[in-house]
Amino acid sequence: MSFDRQAMADALTAALQTAVGETAMVFPSPPSTFNPPAVVVGFPTTVVLHSPAFAVDTCTVPVLCTAGVADTTGLDSLMGTVSACLDVSGTFPPDVIVLGPSEWRNWRILTVAGIDMLAADIITEIRM
Repeated sequence: MSFDRQAMADALTAALQTAVGETAMVFPSPPSTFNPPAVVVGFPTTVVLHSPAFAVDTCTVPVLCTAGVADTTGLDSLMGTVSACLDVSGTFPPDVIVLGPSEWRNWRILTVAGIDMLAADIITEIRM
């Protein structure tokens, strides 16, 4: 199997929505507008084809976590839940071979459609 963004996003979205339950909305790609708390599966920042073996691709995908602008504890909790969900290789569909969070980065105040929110990215590595 090689990289398939839609299959990857669908698998992540389903698993993440189960993990966060009703505490946050999960989006399979960046929407034009949303309210916190939310988790957004971003577009790949890199896709390395056929590495380390034929027909195994490695991609790096940011997963955005958001909370209310003053809710630092809520953002930390959401990021912990999302990271735990992502750190479980072997429980995703067979086309996702390895999955895991590699770093947390880019804490910031993000404004979406006039709504300020606290946001950070979980950089996730996926082999498929």
